[in-house]
Amino acid sequence: MGGLTESTMTNWTGLLGWCFGPGISRDGFLRVTLSVRSFTLIGGRARVCVEMTEAVLMRYVNGKYLRESEYIPPKISRGYADHTWTTTKDAASGRLRLVVYPPDRDIAWSLLFQETLDRTLTQDIPKIVQSIENSTGLMGKEIIEAEQRAKARRRDLEQQQARWKREEDERRIADSIKESREQLAQAIQSWTTVMSIEQFFKGVEERANALPEAERIQVLERLQLAWEFIGTQNPFEFFSSWKTPSERYLPLSKRTSAI
Repeated sequence: MGGLTESTMTNWTGLLGWCFGPGISRDGFLRVTLSVRSFTLIGGRARVCVEMTEAVLMRYVNGKYLRESEYIPPKISRGYADHTWTTTKDAASGRLRLVVYPPDRDIAWSLLFQETLDRTLTQDIPKIVQSIENSTGLMGKEIIEAEQRAKARRRDLEQQQARWKREEDERRIADSIKESREQLAQAIQSWTTVMSIEQFFKGVEERANALPEAERIQVLERLQLAWEFIGTQNPFEFFSSWKTPSERYLPLSKRTSAI
């Protein structure tokens, strides 16, 4: 493994990124598998691609695509020609790419390493490690600035949430006052209606007592029917069901003071 040891990567926990394309993820130790070759980068998380792609001339032959370099024209003895044409498509190149970058998306920094036709990533492990170590100073500054930005965002979010909470509290206070006032007005109206009905029936009864016997009995019987039709109404029920604004919603300021 050459110079790629845990001590050389001590300051790089969390700074190993992911490779473009499909791959594998691991927490803690980053294990990058390069085909049948492997090496280990210590201290981060990553996603590693298997291969890069490249533009390749492909030939369509009887329902499928082949690389142009792999196509073998039919022999004349077959008596017919393939239904074929060529086009350019992206295909696996057999070469790998590694991208190293911080897990924190707020840090705009990355290192790109990729294989060429003449050189593999395993041959460049010392160079990869050295490139990462050379970025320590820059990354330290970037990390501090990213943390400061994150703190500022959290502070702004907390202030916004506090403002929303105050606005919601004020809205619910206003609603509780409005609803309490409306319910009280309704209770007063109901009380007035009940008292008016009682006064009416009482007046009818008083006047009926001054009538001749037969007429008095008839009026009182109809008065009884009217009472039964209206039903028993207790005006105190309307008032006792009324709720004050604080009974409907307790403001945050009173909750704090109560605690």
